[in-house]
Amino acid sequence: MLIISFVTIIIFYQEKDLFANNSNNPEDNLQANQELFNQVIYHIKSNYYTKVNDDILFQGAIKGMISSLDSYSTYLSPKEYSEMKKTTDGQFSGIGVDIMPPDINGLIKIISPYEGGPSFKAGIKSGDIILAIDDVEVGDMDFFSVIESLRGNIGTKVKIRILRDFSKIIEFTIVRELIKIIPVQIKILPNSKTVYIKIRVFNNLTQKIINKEYAKILQTKEFIPDSIILDLRYNPGGLLEQAINVSELFLAKNKKIVSIYGINNQNIQEYKTLDSKDITNDLPIIVLINGGTASAAEIVAAAIRDNNRGILVGETSFGKASVQTIIPLANGAAIKLSTATYHTPNGQLIHGKGINPDIYIDSQGKILSSDFKYNYLDSNNGKEIEKDNTNISTDTKNDFKTIVLDSQLNRAFEILKIMIFYKKNNCYDQ
Repeated sequence: MLIISFVTIIIFYQEKDLFANNSNNPEDNLQANQELFNQVIYHIKSNYYTKVNDDILFQGAIKGMISSLDSYSTYLSPKEYSEMKKTTDGQFSGIGVDIMPPDINGLIKIISPYEGGPSFKAGIKSGDIILAIDDVEVGDMDFFSVIESLRGNIGTKVKIRILRDFSKIIEFTIVRELIKIIPVQIKILPNSKTVYIKIRVFNNLTQKIINKEYAKILQTKEFIPDSIILDLRYNPGGLLEQAINVSELFLAKNKKIVSIYGINNQNIQEYKTLDSKDITNDLPIIVLINGGTASAAEIVAAAIRDNNRGILVGETSFGKASVQTIIPLANGAAIKLSTATYHTPNGQLIHGKGINPDIYIDSQGKILSSDFKYNYLDSNNGKEIEKDNTNISTDTKNDFKTIVLDSQLNRAFEILKIMIFYKKNNCYDQ
């Protein structure tokens, strides 16, 4: 009898919904949905087994509404919004990872560990899915609770269970550290004329730092650069404006950087270089990318490659081509809303696909495939750059050690020498 009554109630509401949504008028449909929402609220408050806090109820409804749109749109409570602004200041304590909000299946994916941070050193990888934190399933936590659980006092430990490649479950115990986000590092690679530019994030200082530090490099006594390695690995992105500004530093005048498509996939803006700002004077460029290269970093990588300004080396990038806008709300909260997608200069939408490198090199330095037209067959695995390494400073020796241990960087350095050879002998037209 109870089951029959229950089924009758469901049929009754379904019939009511059919009549309520039988209009093609958007205003009528909006009104019907509002009535349905009010109806749900009424039944929760009337029939739920315990008293419900109105604020919790409505915030939950808002979160559900926004998170149903895509994996990157989310509601930020006043506390969450305040915490997000602290992160953008460039310093916090935690394990050092950039994570996505839960997708439609509730999965929280790691976009990128901060290079050199505790997660990176522990072996966390881009694309890993967080299953549990300190034995608490993330499915039982909201997104802000996940962030809070990963952060904490310096020196404390946190246990994380992850799913890798949807096939392997791994547990890590990680000691939290002070995470300082240094947006840019620039140096001369040892025994070379190659300038190494490492961009970790695109914040409001990135372009200024590159300009300033590269100018200092050019003032180095008896040093004239002959090539550039731009390292965008483990760069989760950042500000669209900075991605455009940084791209301009390596491109000639009137080159397309990115196209932004908004509502209904309409082209709302195309960005091109305004002036000839190529600070390198057309030097050969290799851009290093991997699965942690996302968003703004992918814009820069695609702009350089599609304009035939350099080649991409490494692994397929993350594949985030949506643009989020932070919209503050009256109560101190905010919504982070996907408002556009971007297309590369060649018109590609890389969202969910990533950018494939011209030369695919795995993390161990093995070349797996190449579209580069001047392939070389063998490598000295760092021996060639090691031979004149006797009378150099301690700092430079440390830099050299980094190159040898970083197989992808080592390979990129070797490929650059091939590119320089072809350019000097007028048989390589980049």
